[in-house]
Amino acid sequence: MSQNVTLPDPLVFARDADSLCGEFGSGDFSRLSASVLELGAVRWRVSGACLEDGRAALDVSAQGVAVLRCERCLGPLDWAFAVARRLSLYRADEDIPEEELEDESCDAIHFAGALDVAGLVEDEILLELPVFARHEACEPPGPWEAGEALSPFAVLAQLKRS
Repeated sequence: MSQNVTLPDPLVFARDADSLCGEFGSGDFSRLSASVLELGAVRWRVSGACLEDGRAALDVSAQGVAVLRCERCLGPLDWAFAVARRLSLYRADEDIPEEELEDESCDAIHFAGALDVAGLVEDEILLELPVFARHEACEPPGPWEAGEALSPFAVLAQLKRS
């Protein structure tokens, strides 16, 4: 199901207020697939826009479900995500003004040439991943469940008794 969707000229796409949408599978996101246990289909949309100052921007949204590992019980945890972000576009040779970096309503990104939509969507989902994925209520596993080995000191104590 791997797709190769690119924006040949992101500035023209944004200024023309074009729009693309579709669905990506786990095979389209190598970095995200390495960070989750399982990834379902991801519905996405990229739309062009112009900001109040005339700068070109992209509105990126994605929805889906991924299975993460709970940090507490080590079991699977369903994580439904809905990402919506506005990105102002700067060519690779342009400097991003300091006030643009501090603006919470819009993130600034550099691009050089064509823009890979799958990579763009994957970046936004990775930024939304929880730092510590946990169920609302669960118990940590006992030493026998986590596969912990006996303490080396316990092994020595058993050898000393023999």
